[in-house]
Amino acid sequence: MVVNVTVEAVKDAASYDVYRVVKGKATKVGTTAAGKTTVKDKKAVKGASYYAVAVSKDGKAVSKAGAAVAVKLAKAPKIQKATAGSKNAKLSWKKVKGAKVVVYRSTKKNSGYKRIKKINNNKTVSYQDKKIRKKGNYYYKIVTVKKGNASAMSTAKKVKVK
Repeated sequence: MVVNVTVEAVKDAASYDVYRVVKGKATKVGTTAAGKTTVKDKKAVKGASYYAVAVSKDGKAVSKAGAAVAVKLAKAPKIQKATAGSKNAKLSWKKVKGAKVVVYRSTKKNSGYKRIKKINNNKTVSYQDKKIRKKGNYYYKIVTVKKGNASAMSTAKKVKVK
């Protein structure tokens, strides 16, 4: 899941170090580009909080760590139906008004998900994955993105290709 973290600008700051906090443990997500206030967290976690430290051009902290702010994710969408063909899988879901859908696939239920399709037309409620190369189990998850904010990932849906 990806979350864009935008920080409030601070005087004399050249960039910002952004940290993700999960269960009391802080992990540096990244540093904004010079003069920018947004960092993309490609490993966002549901229930995480974020805080930032402003940094001057010479690399010294300009501010103390800001208060951690929790990110609230939209409710996870649900894959309604998943069926297999000989070398394809078809997924369908309910329409989420104004949202784009991102489809992920893995050969493992709980890890290894890779983005395979971003659907920008919010009227589309299905996707056919034609890039399956071999027999076996495939797992799919979807995420909705509305006004730049991502939902939590759906639960995995298994498709067995024969």
